[in-house]
Amino acid sequence: MEASVDKEYTAYRKQWDGSGSGAVITNAPTHLDLESSSVCNFRCPMCPQADSEFQFGKRFMDPWFGRKILEEAKDIGVLSIKLNWRGEATIHPRFCELLDAAASLGFVDLMLNTNGAYAAGSKALAINSTINTLIFSIDSLDPELAAILRPPGKLDLVMENFYSAVESRDSTGKPERIKINFTVQNENVHEIPAIREFAAKHMVDLYEKPVFERTKF
Repeated sequence: MEASVDKEYTAYRKQWDGSGSGAVITNAPTHLDLESSSVCNFRCPMCPQADSEFQFGKRFMDPWFGRKILEEAKDIGVLSIKLNWRGEATIHPRFCELLDAAASLGFVDLMLNTNGAYAAGSKALAINSTINTLIFSIDSLDPELAAILRPPGKLDLVMENFYSAVESRDSTGKPERIKINFTVQNENVHEIPAIREFAAKHMVDLYEKPVFERTKF
């Protein structure tokens, strides 16, 4: 069974790469980001959530509507789903309901990109046991700098959930993949060696992404 799952995942990633380069044309998108929440509980300085000049509607998606989108995506052949885009999905008051709905449809990859500041306990257990690819946004391993780059989050809670996910992966095999997104900025560029060592130690993937200036229209 595990070999067939690996084969399915490998084929899906090959389609992902081919679709992105234009080498593969498919009848449906390979992947769908579902913006279950456009609201965020962080105000990171480099993010539009903290920019008063960059306005967009901030609300939670109706779970019934979310499930309808997920079912239609599955019907047309979408292979993977990520439960967030601009906001933090885990603060949706019915997040676990959306998580269960997505999981029940059997997508090849169910992803979540999170700031990691969700409540430890039942929500963390649900995420660890259901998500295939769990991506933490961590821009500093120093609590004082993290408080500046990712306010008002507490690094200790983020790290508690990160370690919980790693332990779950090692003991149960879920999440299958854990990743860290590290946004490179002037304030944290000195931490690159440390975050690389940290990722390697815990056997997680690391994406170093330079911060970009948003264009004002």
